[in-house]
Amino acid sequence: MKTSSLFIDSFRYWPFRLFSEAGIRKYFARKAGQESGSFIYSNDLTKHRKRIVFLPSELSLLSVHVPLCLELSRAAKEHELVFVGDESYMALFKALGIEKFGWFYSATNLRYGDPFFKALELKIRSHGFDVALMLDSQPSLLQLYLTRASGAAIRIGMDCDKDYPFLNFCFHTEKSSPYSFRSHLQILFLLEDSHQDHPFAHKSSNLSSKQVILLNLEPSVDGHAWTVDEMTVLAQKIDPHYRLLALAPDPTLLEQWGPTLERLAIRSAPIATSFSAFLDLLRQYKGMISLNSAHAQLALNISHIPMILVHDPKLEGWLPQETHAWSAFTRGTPVPNDFYNFLLS
Repeated sequence: MKTSSLFIDSFRYWPFRLFSEAGIRKYFARKAGQESGSFIYSNDLTKHRKRIVFLPSELSLLSVHVPLCLELSRAAKEHELVFVGDESYMALFKALGIEKFGWFYSATNLRYGDPFFKALELKIRSHGFDVALMLDSQPSLLQLYLTRASGAAIRIGMDCDKDYPFLNFCFHTEKSSPYSFRSHLQILFLLEDSHQDHPFAHKSSNLSSKQVILLNLEPSVDGHAWTVDEMTVLAQKIDPHYRLLALAPDPTLLEQWGPTLERLAIRSAPIATSFSAFLDLLRQYKGMISLNSAHAQLALNISHIPMILVHDPKLEGWLPQETHAWSAFTRGTPVPNDFYNFLLS
């Protein structure tokens, strides 16, 4: 830990460069304030209405917790819930319709002594929170400082014994799984299973996630993209009881395909993020159709969702042995009427 990343460049804070890591932690623990009081453990935290949630610094980890954020926001009034996170998340929270709960900061301003940091700290201290949730698996010392400064008697984290006294309520999860952590939090706040109403599904749709097939817009490993004709055929061949949901690791792909997707009534995810995280998050969907792209190769080993790989015959050697989890289809050949049967079986 470098003290230069914690403090602004000022002679006032120069002596902290001589502090040990333990000394710095003791300093911030003391500055954060005394404990606001004891609490009694309960599997029901619904009575603790004023909640502050510190968002993870990595977008891939935030993707795991988006359903939790949505459920918390649905059960809260504006003054009862606050999400604190990097300003890069503003567009996502606006797309999800929960930006009113967000207090966002710039990473360059998240240093002790910065006027913006002082204002954020004062805002957090004056709100009078009951519960603080730390969703970052490796929070920075300043994130921990703000968590304790919130005054919340209950400050929850994952595998966070080392972060006491900043966090005082620790969940130990199997292999440090953020999914297990999210499930624990849903139980504590008696939230509904977020998988039943995924944030990336179209709000006006009455289709369940089991009736949605993902469509990866990413080009193949040899650089060839989907053609409009291929996209049109895929949309025409799908069973009327199912719909396609387009997604991509690069948001520019969603923009490029926007007019075609709209014409074909193919919905698209409002954001793009780490593709492996997307696939882990979207395991509840029926399956995915993809060109033989780099992320499709990764998905075969990570997601285990049913998949149809549309590939170029000259790259046949690239394909692993077909299993119950995936099937292959050659580009340039007629698309049969039963194209989707593998995913729908």
